[in-house]
Amino acid sequence: CDKGLAVVQRLAARYGLRIKKIDIESEPALFARYGERVPVLELDGAELGWGLLSERAIERKLESVVKN
Repeated sequence: CDKGLAVVQRLAARYGLRIKKIDIESEPALFARYGERVPVLELDGAELGWGLLSERAIERKLESVVKN
């Protein structure tokens, strides 16, 4: 998960986004939604990726929703 966090931190810095880490086990609705599919990356409720987070794939999604 450290590798995924590093990917997210790089992309957040590049796109001026803030990261909010949530323990889904403490959030019943999120645990019901994602279960074992962690880590999960969301932006404004839209899922950008989960599991092994691909920097390139997430960046493509970010480019379509975030304007620099």
